[in-house]
Amino acid sequence: MAKPEKRWQLLLVADDGRIIPFKRIKGIAVTLVILLVLLGLVCAGLAWQLTAEKVRHRKTLNQFADAKRQVTLYKSEHELITAELVLAEARMEKAGLLIPKRQERIPQQKPMKTADAESVSDTKIDDGEKGPEPSATADTTASPTAAKQPSVAPAATPAANVARKAAPEATLAEVSAEPEKPAIALGNLEMKHDSGKKVLLARFRVKNNGLRSSPVAGRCVVVLKNDWMDPKVWLAMPGVTLVDGKPDGERGQAFRISRFRDMEIKAMGQTDPSSFKTATVYVFDTSGAQILAKDFPIDLPAPKPEPKPVPPPAAEPVTTDVPAVPMESPPINIPVNQQTPFKGPGEAAENLPMATSPPDADTGAASQPVPTQAPIDDPSLIESVEPVKEEDARDRF
Repeated sequence: MAKPEKRWQLLLVADDGRIIPFKRIKGIAVTLVILLVLLGLVCAGLAWQLTAEKVRHRKTLNQFADAKRQVTLYKSEHELITAELVLAEARMEKAGLLIPKRQERIPQQKPMKTADAESVSDTKIDDGEKGPEPSATADTTASPTAAKQPSVAPAATPAANVARKAAPEATLAEVSAEPEKPAIALGNLEMKHDSGKKVLLARFRVKNNGLRSSPVAGRCVVVLKNDWMDPKVWLAMPGVTLVDGKPDGERGQAFRISRFRDMEIKAMGQTDPSSFKTATVYVFDTSGAQILAKDFPIDLPAPKPEPKPVPPPAAEPVTTDVPAVPMESPPINIPVNQQTPFKGPGEAAENLPMATSPPDADTGAASQPVPTQAPIDDPSLIESVEPVKEEDARDRF
């Protein structure tokens, strides 16, 4: 059994029943695909070329900005040199010295071609002859002017001398009126001190004055100082070497900006920075050259004194209730010649002196008198008396 062929064909049927076949549909489809691919490649190439042109245009703008900056710098330098030259000539004139006359430069003008010369040159060119070289023409036309120009300028008039003396002041005024704008600008400086952590923080903003497409890189240093303090004790943030109170530019807080950046510089271990009254921010480029230096007045508060520790309350003495002990009175010595004879126990008790005890500590009242025994110097005088026995009444009866 033969294997059937797998083919397809696009047919169109008209209203009247006619069949219109399309035999080259595949070729047309392949052609369209190839055209689309080629179109995509062309678009990609154009996009790449556009990107390259943008990069080239950006580089050209940067070069133009640099050239413009150099032109401004050269112009200011030229004005300064001119002012110094005029001042030197004024001093020489005042001292009576001979002033060499300066020859003013006359701009060379291009020769004007007449209609006859143009027609002659055109006819020569048409005939096959070469026209004269432009350099020769310029030399021939410039020679009469050079011949007429004097080698030495005429003597200066008094009005010219007055104008020459006034020229330095005008030149210096123009130079001072148009200062060169630095590439970096600084915002306001903010200083904070944390007395608890002993950390001093400086915060400020660095801005780029040039084009955004030309970034600027460099280093920043903040120096805290006071006029009456020795420059050796000035504080540099971060800690860099100070030469005569200024950073050397080799180290610092690095930055690279296209527009602006907020810088934060910390100094650790600062207990009392209130003695510093001025902060100077120095900006250096990557090679260590100074770009900008700006002073800011600061007023840091003095740290609060630490409170003294409160001593603990004194312990009250512990009192215990101890019963008052009566104090014994000292013995009373009775002289022998004043002693009365001992008659009996009752009489002896009456004749003995009474001793009073000290007052009670609790009640404050005096205690009852306590009889004291009189001392007897000679024990032989004491008679032994037997106790009286009671008589029994029953023995009598």
